[in-house]
Amino acid sequence: MLLGFSGYSFCKAHSTAYGVEAYAGAHLKRYFPAEFLAAILSNGKGFYSALAYTLVCCGRGIGFASPDTNASRRGYFAEHDTRGARIRVPLAAIKDLTTSTLERWECEKDRRPFDSMQDFFVRVNPDVSEMQNLIRVGVFDSFGETRTAQIWSLHRLARWRPEGAQGVLFAHHIETELPDLPLSEPTALERLRAEHELLGYTVSGHPLNLYPEVAWATYCPISDLGNYPNEEVTVCGLIIADRLHHQVTGETMKFISVCDYSGIVECELFAQTYRAFGIQTVRYPVVEITARVSQYDGGVGYSLDVKRVAQPRTQRRPAGEEWAADAKSAPGHSPAGRFAQASPPA
Repeated sequence: MLLGFSGYSFCKAHSTAYGVEAYAGAHLKRYFPAEFLAAILSNGKGFYSALAYTLVCCGRGIGFASPDTNASRRGYFAEHDTRGARIRVPLAAIKDLTTSTLERWECEKDRRPFDSMQDFFVRVNPDVSEMQNLIRVGVFDSFGETRTAQIWSLHRLARWRPEGAQGVLFAHHIETELPDLPLSEPTALERLRAEHELLGYTVSGHPLNLYPEVAWATYCPISDLGNYPNEEVTVCGLIIADRLHHQVTGETMKFISVCDYSGIVECELFAQTYRAFGIQTVRYPVVEITARVSQYDGGVGYSLDVKRVAQPRTQRRPAGEEWAADAKSAPGHSPAGRFAQASPPA
């Protein structure tokens, strides 16, 4: 018994250190949630992905501010105004930015603020591909130009690559007028997709707004699962974490964390279910899950014992219309859709 216990026990000093850290973290999360979550995102070493932590922020009413040439810092940080708390995203979070570009940006920003996208291009001298990524996530939006205008200006600037003093002197005067052609701005959904691609999460909207075609209102909300202990329900959610595990029999099983607009829940695919439906958790980012609600010991919290995984139901799109980026069904879900046999509304 003693030898077996040594496999998962720890000494008092170790337990005490964990206890102190847990209580300190709980205190910060309760009284300084924006600062606490900004620190976690900056640290980048949590158990979950950045996407999962941004969902926790959404659940607490903490928004995000796009990365900005002048407003951003080295890491994430909390901002407070009359609208509440939000977390400013750093330029370092943007995909494919080189260390040298980030270092030049910090150095130039410390010297004086940037007054335009052209000013940033001349002083920081990034690659064109880096500039395109910066434009796509809104780094230069605060200067007042549309994204289309920014892309057009970039193509003109790229033809005059500033080199030395002459480049700095004349690049500010490059003609960047828009062509006399009909130009369209990215839609809200296209902006969300660009943010997800380049940041790993969304800034201008909820991550689930990336899937407006899913019939979210026909499923049981995750926040309501506690009302159905030991019952079979059907939920729908975005997979935000997964990990493989081995049962005592040696068979492979899988744990996944899924979220909807109301919350996050842990799901268990035991060996038989994993063999039958494990591929669906790889094939689809958003999945429909039929499972039994399993309460934790003590009755606080619950998980899902998964029986079936499938592609989610979709709602009908009006003829000739694009999907909107804001899911109108997000604020409320119908509990009538909790059972596997429930059908979507007409």
